Amino acid sequence: LNRAVAVSNVDGAGAGLAIVNDILGRGELADYSLAHSTRAEFCRRLGLIDEARQSYVRALDLTNQVARRRFLESRIEDLVTL
Repeated sequence: LNRAVAVSNVDGAGAGLAIVNDILGRGELADYSLAHSTRAEFCRRLGLIDEARQSYVRALDLTNQVARRRFLESRIEDLVTL
């Protein structure tokens, strides 16, 4: 996941998204909120709003941390304006 973020900083969100999709496609980190929120962020940057929303919702489902939940809820709300 860290590699996906680093690659996205150099090669763009699409390259990072490809790595995260590969990780999740193999079933790795499927229950890890940060994997889904990272995917959501890449999708948002690429204008894939429906996919971003789905990934943010999945991330929200996987966390119980109040501050994290608030952050994810705000990201979901922000997608309405995009």
